[in-house]
Amino acid sequence: SHFVIGACSSLSELQELCRGHMAAADSGTALSARRGRTAAPIHDMLRWFASTQIRNTACLGGNLATASPISDMNPLLCSLDAALVLASRPTSSGAIERR
Repeated sequence: SHFVIGACSSLSELQELCRGHMAAADSGTALSARRGRTAAPIHDMLRWFASTQIRNTACLGGNLATASPISDMNPLLCSLDAALVLASRPTSSGAIERR
């Protein structure tokens, strides 16, 4: 019922994932239709995001972590009511505080 996307996923990989969900939306199930509707705006926005070379190397985590006021993904993820899961290695002594 949701997408799980790693922080190091390139924006091109994310766009390809969305393209696949959009194509599968016609399979007839309510879940595939919902995923297709969610994937469409992400796919469409990424089409205009920088050049292909940048999308091949830029990652979702980097785009979010820069906290730029002109970030492309932050407003889109907010509008989709996305949830971000912050994780660290079990042996890590530091905690990640969510604000």
